[in-house]
Amino acid sequence: LQRTITQQEGAAPQAENVSGLVAGRDWLFADNNYYIDTSHVVSVIRLCLESDDPELLRRALELTDYGARLGPMFQYRGEPPFEDVYHDHAIYLRALLGEDVDAAVVHFKRKAEESDPDQAGAAPAQVLVGLLARLRRYEQAIDVSLTHLRDADPNHLACPNVIQLCQMAGDYARLTRLAREQGDLLSFAAARMQV
Repeated sequence: LQRTITQQEGAAPQAENVSGLVAGRDWLFADNNYYIDTSHVVSVIRLCLESDDPELLRRALELTDYGARLGPMFQYRGEPPFEDVYHDHAIYLRALLGEDVDAAVVHFKRKAEESDPDQAGAAPAQVLVGLLARLRRYEQAIDVSLTHLRDADPNHLACPNVIQLCQMAGDYARLTRLAREQGDLLSFAAARMQV
């Protein structure tokens, strides 16, 4: 991007981040131009979702800004709940950075509630539970898990299961009740010791 801008504008750009480089320069993406393999951009964004490093999350957010500006032929449809790959990932990343958190929760809650489990599986609910857990909104995460993931095998979840969420929340009374319902003797005994 810097090289292309320097060649086009005759001077090196002042911005050092991706968002600053592309701002006001729609010509960079004319005629479906791109500057890195677009499948790599999406892969990097997805990998960064697991990070707790604010700098890395910020860089991934910049990549969503870059991706959103790509031409129509590079606007891939993603898997639920990230169907609009760059837009949905940007919302998630902003929430992890503490920006527009409530709007992100509403966004992904809507996706979990409106998704067709036969088409999307449990992914939208798992993403929402994972986001809520990362935001330390454990009670909300427990409620979503009980609503959407009650019958899911806890060993196949990509998010904390309801027992783990109760432990994170320090809600040992609820943990006791749920462990009893699920026949999880170890969690039941551990929870009883905490009550």
